[in-house]
Amino acid sequence: EPDLAQQLAAARRRRAAHHSARPPVSVTGELKVLTYNVWFEHEETFAKRMAVIARECRNADVVGFQEVTDDSFPYLEAALKRHGFPRLLKQDTPAPYYCCVAAKNSLREVRTTPFRRSMMGRGVLLAVASWGDVDVHVGVVHLESFVGKDQDATVRVERKRQLTAAGAELEKLAGNGLAVLLG
Repeated sequence: EPDLAQQLAAARRRRAAHHSARPPVSVTGELKVLTYNVWFEHEETFAKRMAVIARECRNADVVGFQEVTDDSFPYLEAALKRHGFPRLLKQDTPAPYYCCVAAKNSLREVRTTPFRRSMMGRGVLLAVASWGDVDVHVGVVHLESFVGKDQDATVRVERKRQLTAAGAELEKLAGNGLAVLLG
């Protein structure tokens, strides 16, 4: 099996060949992105912790979150609204915690693509954010987690698969446009 660097190089070659006839998107300014694992435990700290996390995100345009739960979501959503993020959108997954995405401008076309071999209900959350007149395709992932030394090799292989799959999904959606993978 080719290593990750070889897989990424092959994906870049395919993308360049596929999109060579299209002019690249040109923008000015700076897109500020941030990713944050909010941690799913210690529910008694959610209100204060989500307020601090939202304050840390206030200068970003787009933020991806991991390990959000149904209990932490309302606190995070309310805190983000106070800092200019109108919506927090969550991943569709059977897992007890999930990824979310927020943007200062509009978010649309939000969907989840599950990872086929995930033992933990993981997948990539995909959305399109507006950055001025430009669309930015956003992917948010929380890759398979380490579950002990006896599972380390299996988990490492699965993470590589998941990262490759997330990148391929994002590339398919973005074409030669702007894209960012957070997680």
